[in-house]
Amino acid sequence: METIVKNVARKNKAEIGLTLVNFPGDGWTVNGKAITATTVEFLVNYGVRQYLADGYAAATNLSEAQGLFAKRCDKLLDGTVGVRETRVGSLPDNPAASLALKNAKAVLMARFEATVPGAKTMAAYAKHPKIAPYFKITGDKATWIDAKVEAWMAEQAKKFADGVPNARDFMAEAEAALAVDPEVELDF
Repeated sequence: METIVKNVARKNKAEIGLTLVNFPGDGWTVNGKAITATTVEFLVNYGVRQYLADGYAAATNLSEAQGLFAKRCDKLLDGTVGVRETRVGSLPDNPAASLALKNAKAVLMARFEATVPGAKTMAAYAKHPKIAPYFKITGDKATWIDAKVEAWMAEQAKKFADGVPNARDFMAEAEAALAVDPEVELDF
């Protein structure tokens, strides 16, 4: 059994969860050559630990980390590891959603540039308190938190529907941009 511990949100280390993996014994091979049960145990433990850690890496507190850990454990047990799921409120995995997300990030970047003039890196923008929620910072690198951008897009769409000036419905715009008229014949 292995206890998984994480330094959540730069606070004291706390237990996220426990894992116990059993192995069938010998009989495993790599490139046709037998490998020991110890090697298999190491590789599987490492893979399970990494899979679980990836699941809660973005957690900002212990409770969230434990919930994400439990969700990943459930996926291991029910055989849905690697199966994509659509989160409630998230965009489906499709071209229009990808375009909408890309366009929303471009608009946000323009706003960030106006808010923090002269910033040269994403990490520099992400240090601003109003911009920070949109990014995950790892060392000196900042990456988008798509769920935050998607939430902003949903707010924008609601404002657009309510007639608020300068609000946009990024998803509707992307769907319209990608729409193909079924009456148009394409000659290749």
